[in-house]
Amino acid sequence: MKSSPIAALALLASTAALADAPAMTIGSLEMALSQEDCIAKGTSVMKGAGLTQNFEVVGRTVYGETGNYTAAIRCDSTKTIAFFVVAGPLSKNTEEIHGKLKAAFDAP
Repeated sequence: MKSSPIAALALLASTAALADAPAMTIGSLEMALSQEDCIAKGTSVMKGAGLTQNFEVVGRTVYGETGNYTAAIRCDSTKTIAFFVVAGPLSKNTEEIHGKLKAAFDAP
């Protein structure tokens, strides 16, 4: 069976898109903080980890960046959970940043 040029271009385009996709590390922690305390702790943890570029709190989520890496800590006190997401070019670095954020958040 012969490949069509359109199918070959579609495969090439999807492969190129995957190559440009960022690495992401996602996780969560159970927590017993109020919504306000979770946002305050997320803010402290994010800033303490140096993710201060484009720092902002929007609703239930704290965002920050450093270099080519972006992180978010989302608080949901009604479900007693905090979500952590880090994205960037290298999975090794997203995992490291993610681990630091979770460890700092989980510390007393």
